[in-house]
Amino acid sequence: MRVIFRDATVMAMGFLAFPGGAGADSIIPESRRVNVVDEIHGTRVPDPYRWLEHLESPEVQSWSSAQNGLAESFVQNGVEHTYRRLLSYSNFLTTRTFQRRGGNTFYLQGWAGSPHAGLYVEEGSSPPRHLAGMDMSSRNIEQAGEDVAGYWPSPDGSKVLVLLRARNQRWGRLDLMEVSTGRILHSASNVYSGFTSAAWRPDGSSYVFAAYARDGEAPVNGRLIRRELASGTERTLTLPDGRQDDRRLLVPRYANDSNRLFVEVVSGSSGTNAVYVIEPGRTEAVQLFGASANWLFVGARGNDAWFYTNEGAPYGRIVRIRDLPGRQRIETVIEEGSGSISAASQVGGNAYGLFGDRIVLLYLENATPILRIFDLEGRRTAELEIPPTGSIWGGLEGDPRQPEVYYQFLGVAEPSSIHWVNLTTGDRQLVAAADAPIGRDDIVATRIFVDRGDGVRVPALVAHRRGLTFGTPRPTILYGYGAFGWVSFLWYQPHVVDWLLRNDGVFVVAGVRGGGEFGTAWRDAGRGQNRQSAIDDYLAVAEHLIAQGITTPDLLVANGGSASGSLAAAAVNQRPEAFGAMILDYPALDLVRYPRFGAARYWADEFGSPDDPSQFRTLLSISPYHNVREGVCYPATLVRTGEFDPTVTPVHGFKFAARLQNATRCDRPVLLDIMEGASHDYGATPEQVARSHAVMLEFLRRTLPAQAPGEANRAHSR
Repeated sequence: MRVIFRDATVMAMGFLAFPGGAGADSIIPESRRVNVVDEIHGTRVPDPYRWLEHLESPEVQSWSSAQNGLAESFVQNGVEHTYRRLLSYSNFLTTRTFQRRGGNTFYLQGWAGSPHAGLYVEEGSSPPRHLAGMDMSSRNIEQAGEDVAGYWPSPDGSKVLVLLRARNQRWGRLDLMEVSTGRILHSASNVYSGFTSAAWRPDGSSYVFAAYARDGEAPVNGRLIRRELASGTERTLTLPDGRQDDRRLLVPRYANDSNRLFVEVVSGSSGTNAVYVIEPGRTEAVQLFGASANWLFVGARGNDAWFYTNEGAPYGRIVRIRDLPGRQRIETVIEEGSGSISAASQVGGNAYGLFGDRIVLLYLENATPILRIFDLEGRRTAELEIPPTGSIWGGLEGDPRQPEVYYQFLGVAEPSSIHWVNLTTGDRQLVAAADAPIGRDDIVATRIFVDRGDGVRVPALVAHRRGLTFGTPRPTILYGYGAFGWVSFLWYQPHVVDWLLRNDGVFVVAGVRGGGEFGTAWRDAGRGQNRQSAIDDYLAVAEHLIAQGITTPDLLVANGGSASGSLAAAAVNQRPEAFGAMILDYPALDLVRYPRFGAARYWADEFGSPDDPSQFRTLLSISPYHNVREGVCYPATLVRTGEFDPTVTPVHGFKFAARLQNATRCDRPVLLDIMEGASHDYGATPEQVARSHAVMLEFLRRTLPAQAPGEANRAHSR
C-alpha cells in the first residue's frame, strides 16, 4: 500500500465516522456528492460520484490518499507480521512458457504471484543466460528492465522475436534478436502488447506480426505485416476491409510444413471469428470460414488443415479441410463428445495443437481437465489425467514438426511446473518446478456440484489444508469469475496458501455460468442479458456452503476480480445478509459507463452494450455501483485497485467505495486499498505482492468473527 498524494489538503478535509464506530481507524474521508444525472434511453441515471473519474485531479488524488491512509491505519497493528510471513510465499522464481527450437531452450522466469518476467535461454548444455526483458537477479524493479509480454523463437532457434513493454504499459515494441549474441537485428515500435501475436515462416526466412493503430490506449484497425529477413523489406498483407469493425484482433498461424499462412480474425469479445488463408507468394487473403462460430487453427499437413470449431457443437469438435488451395472439402475427424474441448476461453487456459502426427486437446469431463492425444484421423491414442488441484495454463508449446509437447501446470500449491509429454508413447516428465515453501500434498481439493434445478449443476472446487475437519464452520472465501468462457480452476496465490494453512480457512472457486466449464452453451447462459444467471449461480454456491455447515454467513467472504468484481459485488448487493465480508480486486463495477475506460470497449459482446436499450436495462439492473441501497448494513468491504491498472481503471473502485461508504448503516468498515506498484495485478515485486495480500488478510482478521476454540488459527509450520 502506498499513499499516492499527501499534503495539507488531505488534513483539511472533513471526515465522517462509521456509524457505531470509534477511534482513529473508524473514520472515513468525506466523499462529496454531485448532481449529475444522465438521461439514457429515457431513464434517469444518477451518478453522484462522477468527479472521481478525474484521476489526475488534485481533489481526487487527495481523496484517494486519505482513503488509502485510512486502510493503512485499520490494519497497521498486525500487517507487518503477516507481510513477513507472506513474503516467503512469493519471494522465489518460477519458470513459465517453456519452448525448444533447434538446440536452444527458451523460457520466461518471474517471481511467484507476479506477472512480470524476463526471457532466458539455454544453448545446448550451457548454463541459463538472461536474454531479454527483466533480469530477475535484480531486486530493484525500476532497474530490472522491461516486461516480456510474448516471444516467438525461429524454427532453428537462432533468432527470437520478443515483445517488450515498460512495466505497467500496454504499448511496447517487437524486437528481432540474434540468440547467440543478444544483438537486436530489428525493432518495431508502438506495438500493442495485449493482443499482438507473431508467427515464423517454417523455413525461417520471414515472419508475420499483427500491428494496430492507436486510439488513446486502445488498439484499432488491425493489420498484418510480413518482414523478410534477407532484404529487410516489409509488406502489409491484404485482408478484407476492417474499417467497419475497428475492434478486430488478428492471429497469424503458419502451416506446420509449408509457407501457407492462416489468419484468425476475432471481433472483440464476440466469441466468434473468421479464418482466412494466404497462399505462399501472395499477399491477399481468401476466406475459409465466416464469423458465424468459433474457428481456431490447430495445425496443417500438406494440403490439409485441422480446426477446432463449436459450430453445431457447443462442446467443440475438430474438423479437417482438405485439398487446399483449390476445391475444399470439410469433414469432422473428432466428433463432439461428452466433455468440452478447452479452446474457447478468451482470457487463457486453452490447450490444443498439432505436433508431429498427433493432435493434442485438453478436455473438461464433468468440469475435470483431461489431456487427450489423437492421431490425424481422430483416433484416440492416449489420455493423461490432470490433478484436480490445478490445470494447464498458457497452452501447449513445442516444435510442431516433432511429436512432443510441453505444458505449464498451475496448482493451488504449485506456483508453476513444466511438464514434457512424448506424444508417441504417452510418457511424461517433470522438466522444471519452482522451489516453493510448501508441499503439493499440503492442500487438497474436492469438486462438488450444486444442483440448481432444470438440469443445471454448478461445479465448484473446495480447497483446504490436508487433515482439516468440518465439525466447526470455517472462514471461507468464495471466488467466482464466469465470463469470457474462462474455465475456473485453482491456481497458486500467496494469500490463499496462507489463508488455508495458517487460518484453517477454506477457498472455493465456483464455476458459474458465463465460464467455459460446459462449453459454449454454458458461456452463453451467463453472458450479456443472461448475467443474472451467473449471479444466481454464485449465490447458490454460497447457500450450499452454508447449508452443508462448511461456513456461516458471518464467516463467508465474497470475492471477485476484474470482470468478476461485478459478479461478487452484485451478489452482495442482492443478498448482503449472506456474507460477512467482501474483497474486490481491481474490479469492474460501473456497468453503465464501463466502455469509456481502459480495455473495456472490447467487452460489449460479453457484458452487453449500454448503447442498446434492452442491454442497457440489464446492465443497470445488475451494475454494483448503481444498485447500492441506502440504509442497508453491508458486509465489511475492502476494494483493492491497481494504481497503474490500464485494463480496469481505479475509477470503478473509487466510485463504488464512495457510494458504499455513504450508504451503509452499520459499523462494518468499507475501505479502499490502492495497491502499490500494481497494474491489473497485486504488485510488481514479491514485496509489493506480499504487502497487498497482508492488508487483505489483516482486514479479514479484524472484521470476521473469531472462530470457536480448537483448530482455528493454528500455527502451520514446515
